[in-house]
Amino acid sequence: MKKYILDLTVVENTTPHPRYVLLKLTQEDPLPEMAPGQFAEIRIDGSKNTFLRRPISINYVDYAKNQIWFLVAKVG
Repeated sequence: MKKYILDLTVVENTTPHPRYVLLKLTQEDPLPEMAPGQFAEIRIDGSKNTFLRRPISINYVDYAKNQIWFLVAKVG
């Protein structure tokens, strides 16, 4: 599969369980082909504590809403 660099915006940040956060991200352009289970390397601009990209597994891709979902465990 081809690699992409996307500039995504968080549209929703929910806590479905006390130990997890569900992030829903989108962009204006249509999303490229991707599937749950694949990893995305996430970079957080402006973070003083995060120097490297973090690999996070894609939880769900909603092409109708043009969203990518990431389910992230609260650790540390």
